[in-house]
Amino acid sequence: AEQMGVQDCLPKPINASQLYDCIMRALGKQLPKAHWRGQLESTEQYNKINGQGKRILLVEDQATNRQIAMEILQYNGFQVEAVENGQQAVDLVRRDSTAYDAVLMDIQMPDLDGYEATQLIRKIVDKEHLPIIALTAHAIEEERRKCLLSGMNSHITKPIDVNQLLSELCRCLAINCIQESPSELQQTDLPDTLPGINIKQGVQRLLGNASLYCELLSGFAGQQVKLIAEIRQAIDQKKFTKAEKLLHRLSGSAGNLSMPDLSREAKLLKYNISINSVKQDNWEVFENAFQQVIQSINSLHLLHENEL
Repeated sequence: AEQMGVQDCLPKPINASQLYDCIMRALGKQLPKAHWRGQLESTEQYNKINGQGKRILLVEDQATNRQIAMEILQYNGFQVEAVENGQQAVDLVRRDSTAYDAVLMDIQMPDLDGYEATQLIRKIVDKEHLPIIALTAHAIEEERRKCLLSGMNSHITKPIDVNQLLSELCRCLAINCIQESPSELQQTDLPDTLPGINIKQGVQRLLGNASLYCELLSGFAGQQVKLIAEIRQAIDQKKFTKAEKLLHRLSGSAGNLSMPDLSREAKLLKYNISINSVKQDNWEVFENAFQQVIQSINSLHLLHENEL
């Protein structure tokens, strides 16, 4: 297809998310940057609000994503309790439906997903008394409607956009969304970018906490090598549902850590699995993106060691 001048392809059956992504790839260079989901560069400043000690229940199965969200929330004056799955969230709300002021609910989780957890919570407490905000990788209208139909109040997209998250919490919790003297990011000795990693953007997402970002990078390198082996094994054993779930996990963590190439290739491999069209070169491109990130993380460690 590329030799014939075809820029992209969209296999059937088509769903709205795939169509949206294909259009964005084809037209993105001519569109304002705001049209690109999850790829906006942060500004030099980040906002800060007074969360007034409001209690947030964070439901997220990925440790990296939990840490990033908790850092943002606590920095802005919220109290946070984090759990790893939907069932834990339902159990906590069932125990005390007044314990939290809002819930941040990941959508794709094992066992009990965000939709199912929300439906169970809505049997205990209504939207007015406990807002539930979805955390989803999709910004399309179809996804928004599905969130609302399940009983959620609204949704925000991942990777997390700090301003979007804070604005939505202010709206749902009736907090005055006045910024408290946005702070300039502290200067660090980290490079702005390394192959496969936008370090500057990653630190900005963590509100300037460079040490936490480096800690998350180290954890990513240690955890994901094993995950890659699990994905390969799942594909070889034709356990495609498992492979898709593992790729979704990897893509989300990579996106929040500002590893755009790896996040994109993980999504693409997941999609190819879903349409039963996985080829060896799909895997090789994905694995190369992963190895590039690991090499960059290792080089960052060497840089710090040499400076000591």
